[in-house]
Amino acid sequence: MNVFVLALPRLTIFLLLLTVLVGCVSGSAQVADASRHLALGNPSGATVDVRQPTNYLLLRDQYAVGYHRDRGIPNWVSWHLQASDFGPAERYSGSFITDQSLPEGWYRVTHADYTSSGYDRGHMTPSADRTATEEDNIATFILTNILPQAPDNNRGVWAQLEEYARAVVREGNEAYIIAGSAGSLGTLAQGQLTIPAHVWKVLLFLPEAEGDDVARVTADTLVLAVWMPNDNSVAGASWQDYQTTIRCVEDLTGYDFFSTVEPTLQDRIEGQGCPDGAPYRALLPLVVDDEPTPPPPVFAGCDADPGPGVAPERPVRIVTVDKIAETVTLENVGPTPLNLDGWRMCSIRGGQDHPISGMLESGTTRIFPGPDANIWSNSSSDPGALYDAEGYLISYWPD
Repeated sequence: MNVFVLALPRLTIFLLLLTVLVGCVSGSAQVADASRHLALGNPSGATVDVRQPTNYLLLRDQYAVGYHRDRGIPNWVSWHLQASDFGPAERYSGSFITDQSLPEGWYRVTHADYTSSGYDRGHMTPSADRTATEEDNIATFILTNILPQAPDNNRGVWAQLEEYARAVVREGNEAYIIAGSAGSLGTLAQGQLTIPAHVWKVLLFLPEAEGDDVARVTADTLVLAVWMPNDNSVAGASWQDYQTTIRCVEDLTGYDFFSTVEPTLQDRIEGQGCPDGAPYRALLPLVVDDEPTPPPPVFAGCDADPGPGVAPERPVRIVTVDKIAETVTLENVGPTPLNLDGWRMCSIRGGQDHPISGMLESGTTRIFPGPDANIWSNSSSDPGALYDAEGYLISYWPD
C-alpha cells in the first residue's frame, strides 16, 4: 500500500473522498461554459439533464465527462493539462470509487464489477495528470472516469501516449485532451458495463500563456489523434502506429472536437477523413499532405460560383432545392443543434440571395421557405451555394 495513504488517519481519507464526491454533485450543476475543460468545445453537446441519459454531462474541477448511462462508461472525458497540475500528491491506492453523484435510479458501477474480468480499470483522465493535490488525484479514480481496457492497451500504447502528453506539457506547453470509447466487445456486471471495442484520444497543445486559448489556436498548432483496438493485439506497438486525424475520429464517433475554434481554422487542424477501411497506421499508412487543405471559399457575392468539390458539406448539407416552390431542404449532419440565422443560400445563375434562419436540430432535415421574390431559374441549370453567417461556404448544390 502507498506510504502516503498509510500515513493519513482514516478520518482524513474519508473526508478527502467525501470532498471529491460532494464536488462532483455541485460540479454537475455548473454551466458547461464555466468549465476550463470545455473551453475548446463540448464534443457531443452533453447536458446536465436526466432526460438525456446517453449524453449526460458531469462537471468536476479535474475534468468533464459525457456519460452514457446504458453503457456504464463515459462516451468521452475532456480535460485541460498544464504544469501546475503536477505536484507532490501520491497515487491513490484505495478501491476505485462509485460515483454517487449520478441521478437517482441509475446503475452505479462498482470496483467489484471489474474484478476477475480480464480488463483493467482504465483511466481516461490519468492519475499522473492530477498530482497537484490528493483531492485531484482521488477524483481520477471515480468510476465514471474509467472504462474496461485491455491490459496491453492500458499499460502499453495508451500509457505511452499519456506520458508523451505530459512530456510536451513539461516543456512549457498546455494541452486540451479528450479521450473516449466506441463500439462493444460485450458487457460486464450483468450487462450494466460495456467493454468498448475501440478507445481513442485527441490532443491539442498550446504554448503556456495567459489569455483566451481559443484565440491562440493557429494553423500551426500541434494536434494529435489516435484510434486503437481495445484488445491485446496492440502489445509491443507504439502509439504512433494508431495515429490518425481528428477528422477521422469525428467521422467514426459523430462528435465535433474543438468546436469553439474558428470554423476555417478548425477545418485546417482537423485534417482529412479516414483512409478507406483503415482508420490508423497499423492497417494503412496515412498519406500526409505537405500542403494543407485550403479553407472553403468565403462569400464573394451570389454571382460567384465556387463550383462543386470545394465545400466541406458539414455541419450542414443541401438535400435539395425546389425551384418551383422556392424552398431549400437542409440537413444538420453535425452532433449539435445549429442556429442558422444570418445564413444565406445563393442562386448562382440569378446571383440572388435566399435568406435562411431558424434552428436545425442535429441529425434532422428541414424545409426552409424561400424569399419574397422568385430567384431560381425553373427552365435551366441553376446551382446553389450555402454560406454560414460568417460568410464561409458550407455546402454546394450542383443543379
